[in-house]
Amino acid sequence: MSESTRILLSRDKTQGKFVEIQSQTSDTNPNTLERALSGKLPDEFVHVTVSLVDPAPKFLQAVADAKNQAERDGAVTRRQQQLLPSQQQVSSRLSALGAKSVGYRWLTNDVDVEIPVRNAMRIAAIPGVIGVHADQEGGGPKATYDGLDVRYWTGIENMIDSGYASQSFSRTGNAQPLKIGFMEFSAHGEDTQPEHRHYAFRNGSGVSRVTNNWNCKVNPCAPVPGSWAYNHAHATVVAAAAAADLELGQDPTQTDPWERLRRSGMAPNANIAFYLGNSCAHVARALNRAAADGVDILNMSMGYGGPFCDRSYDCSNINATIRAAADAGVLLVVAAGNVTNGQTFCSIDHPVYRPEVLGVGNLNSDDYTRPYNLLLPAPASAAGGMVVRTHNSSTNRFQSGLALMAPGVFSVLATTGSWWSYSDVVGGTSIAAPVVAGSAANMRQALNFLSSTGGFGWHNGNNTRLLFTTMLAMGDGTTGLGAFNYRNMSYQTGAGRIRMHWPQSPGGITAPTGWGGRSFTINNNQTAKWNVGVGPLPMGVTVWKSAVTWFENDLNKIADIDVFLVDTCPPGGGEVILMRQDDYDTRNRLAFKNDPYYVGKCLQMKVHGYNVPVGGRVVYAVDYFSGGDASWY
Repeated sequence: MSESTRILLSRDKTQGKFVEIQSQTSDTNPNTLERALSGKLPDEFVHVTVSLVDPAPKFLQAVADAKNQAERDGAVTRRQQQLLPSQQQVSSRLSALGAKSVGYRWLTNDVDVEIPVRNAMRIAAIPGVIGVHADQEGGGPKATYDGLDVRYWTGIENMIDSGYASQSFSRTGNAQPLKIGFMEFSAHGEDTQPEHRHYAFRNGSGVSRVTNNWNCKVNPCAPVPGSWAYNHAHATVVAAAAAADLELGQDPTQTDPWERLRRSGMAPNANIAFYLGNSCAHVARALNRAAADGVDILNMSMGYGGPFCDRSYDCSNINATIRAAADAGVLLVVAAGNVTNGQTFCSIDHPVYRPEVLGVGNLNSDDYTRPYNLLLPAPASAAGGMVVRTHNSSTNRFQSGLALMAPGVFSVLATTGSWWSYSDVVGGTSIAAPVVAGSAANMRQALNFLSSTGGFGWHNGNNTRLLFTTMLAMGDGTTGLGAFNYRNMSYQTGAGRIRMHWPQSPGGITAPTGWGGRSFTINNNQTAKWNVGVGPLPMGVTVWKSAVTWFENDLNKIADIDVFLVDTCPPGGGEVILMRQDDYDTRNRLAFKNDPYYVGKCLQMKVHGYNVPVGGRVVYAVDYFSGGDASWY
């Protein structure tokens, strides 16, 4: 992503009206509707999203629980029928204001329109309208190890060898492959598509694993015409990093098993879907389409030019759409962006830092002889501690906007030119994000399979927010300088380098082991607690990792919730606090490695609500301990 041009406006009474419509919380930046209207002529058209009262906000569980495409289509159709009367009623009023290109969404009760600037401020007065959001357009594609190196160092090869390669146990059914979607930049008038005919996107029988290919620049998204040129190289290499597969001899030009592995991705059995667009509204359309398509993980290696680290920013009602997509079962993974000196200031842009988004930075993996635990963030990998505010406070606090780091410099990825073309070196956060997307798909499969056996029923991978939290626990805790961080999220690296493990021994973790995942509601001045294992921590444990998070709608009103690890059986009785995270980050992590101090102690995790708004917060927590070589965690 590149930094977008910012226009700061003086606020007269008319512009103040737009502030009231669009944003009740922003006090540092003009809102997006102001930006969209600034400098335009009265008869110019501006694209806005109109949000309406939602008559049935709990429908999304039916979409998430659908076991096949027919059930999912039925749930979406019922939802569309529920929303249609209110959308049609408002559309007629919008048409009277000169609006055109009306389109409807279903994840959220929204209507997309283009309307003359002179009438944009009148939309808020229409009965049933609760918000007016401008679009944001711009950005572009972001962006050595090869696929085999990345699989090995991140632990993904162990998952694949244990049978978790995204071939089954998706959210759409136990027999269905996971589906990874790719939201990719496509400028107006740029009629290109990924080379989805490539051998790398076929199964062992030669059948394409690409199930969907949508143009979301139109409303609603429409199939990409076959006349579009197959030369969208960026989309092709990004999809290859996540889901290429040549291990079964799909490409007759690659006969060396080693070379086939080098060209394969993280989730080689996943199905693939493409979504093309270049604006915030196009991303929102893609999320609607992806939820209906049964996508498990949506990777977004593009940007639409939103401002850096703006806690109040929204465009085209995308924040609510992201939340709704998570409710429907879609986990959004977004490349952090490539910015000059991006590690030195808060340089992540929207929606990387949104609570439901796994934002991914890139490690400088340009030398295959350099061990993974020595890889540091690339200087241009966007990062930053962004300003947030807690409930009932005007004091600026800080939290990390990143979630994880992954290798971001690759070679020999599938690209355009022919069905058997491969890249030289490509790099950037665009390539790091699909490593995490493919890993998350494999993790969802593992959790869903293990929960189906009865061993981990409380930890089903179809709960997108619990899957999100599980992925945070896959960070190795490295800071931007490479040191181990036993608590907190790093502003430069989030939870650290990705290292994949799962609740299965042998294979995922090494005995002695324990794994727990849970969700619960915390209200003000309440405490939740659970034991780490049964009794004192056994000899042989070399690593323990935890992740605790909750998801805020408004980053100006976040809850203050603290996380503790305590010993409940110290000499002399009582309990002793061993470590804590008591900052203001909604993403919390505590961990230790190779520290015998904790062995033999009765460990218990506690979560306490210090300043929680009425209604409480649902908290998600994952923790596990393992033996073995802690350097692989």
